[in-house]
Amino acid sequence: MILFPESLPPDKQPHPVPENWVWVKLKELLQKVEKIDPIKAKIGEFTYLDISSIDNLSYQITEPKIYQDSEAPSRAQQVVQTGDILFSTVRPYLKNIAMVDAMYDKQIASTGFYVMRSNHTIEKKLLFYFVISNEFINRLCEFQRGISYPAVKTSTVLDQPVPLPPLPEQRRIAAKLNALIGKLREARTLIDEARESFALRRAAILHQAFSGKLTAAWRAEHPDVESVERLLERVISKKRELSKTDKKVKVPTLENMMIEYDGDAHVPDTWKWVHFKDICKAIKDGTHFSPQEQFNEDGEGRFLYLSSKNIRDYGMALDDVTYVNEEVHREIYQRCDPEFHDVLLVKDGAKTGTVTLNTLHQEFSLLSSVAVLKVFESTLEASFLKYFIQSPIGQQHILGKLAGSAITRITLEKINRFFLPIPPLEEQREIVRQLESLLGHETDAAGLLDMDDELDLLEQSILSRAFRGELGTNDPAESPAL
Repeated sequence: MILFPESLPPDKQPHPVPENWVWVKLKELLQKVEKIDPIKAKIGEFTYLDISSIDNLSYQITEPKIYQDSEAPSRAQQVVQTGDILFSTVRPYLKNIAMVDAMYDKQIASTGFYVMRSNHTIEKKLLFYFVISNEFINRLCEFQRGISYPAVKTSTVLDQPVPLPPLPEQRRIAAKLNALIGKLREARTLIDEARESFALRRAAILHQAFSGKLTAAWRAEHPDVESVERLLERVISKKRELSKTDKKVKVPTLENMMIEYDGDAHVPDTWKWVHFKDICKAIKDGTHFSPQEQFNEDGEGRFLYLSSKNIRDYGMALDDVTYVNEEVHREIYQRCDPEFHDVLLVKDGAKTGTVTLNTLHQEFSLLSSVAVLKVFESTLEASFLKYFIQSPIGQQHILGKLAGSAITRITLEKINRFFLPIPPLEEQREIVRQLESLLGHETDAAGLLDMDDELDLLEQSILSRAFRGELGTNDPAESPAL
């Protein structure tokens, strides 16, 4: 039998729990984990689990590594067992957490993890659910230290309070959480499959559009439309007019505008390849310095301040926005002035290549993670440009230009030199019309599938209720856990 010191006093208990539950420090629930030197122990081939082995969305081990003992990394020291919980103390908010299943029993984990091994006073799965809860993580993050390598001390992890129900209640809660969270995981899988299906169909349609196949019949019926050469001459004329008041505007020649494309995409002879910089009116990005003073709510004299998180392929996401005061907004807007129907392209971070049209008539400020592409309406359809960027060839071109390791990005200079196939204006409009007809319903449905945040909130709500004794499984007649 394991004996506990006194349970935590009321002033150390984060929230109320049923009367037959107790609060204890995490260290009271764990036992020591064996350490080993693989070389000295001559263990031969082994599976090594480090932080990169963890999928922090599914909380599973997905990419283990195989080593011979002679090649063992210096951090390969901890012998794990089935049911152990691997918890990364570096950047705990990333939730690099996983439970060891039977496949990895007696294998070796990195010392970058704190390995939590239950001493049998708490159900292993219940402990796992508590560790992935925001209640545990948020409280722990208050203690992380360091800027480039933020981490929490092991002693801090061990001192965290844990609500402990009677063992029979633990088993009932774990069983209910298995069922409820299992259904959420099934929902995520179905949504991911539906997204993949949408993405494949959408890519096929966009490929047809930007290879000219979608409008082949239309071209045959409309042989006398204005040529692309004439369209480009109008662009040159507009740029020449702009250059009279803006010395930064470069006026290309018709010969220089029409370029030879050396990629593997093929377009009709009536189309021409151009660089973004030559066909667009302007290409800009937002401020490179995040304002110190930001607001979570609208108010007098405040303006929306948007970033890459607000850009989706199906439109603008305004459910999570911040605001800046007018003085800051004017300074940012002077540099980058997004207007209605401008093309907004994410150029920094994990969502690089995501693109949509500005659907707001009001002024707003932008962070540099988003580029604004302005077009001459009488020469280039903004929707045509947006759909091209979303197409397989557009995405391939963008992803091929990514730079950076910690944060991927594309520079304005590279965006300026992106290639674009230009059909006659009338054909651009026909392509957009057909795409909106073919993709319209799918875009609406895809938007409905963007439910990751909602599922996360629901999962955390279930976990929160579980560790407050609110799942309807508690029996007050059962003896306290201590």
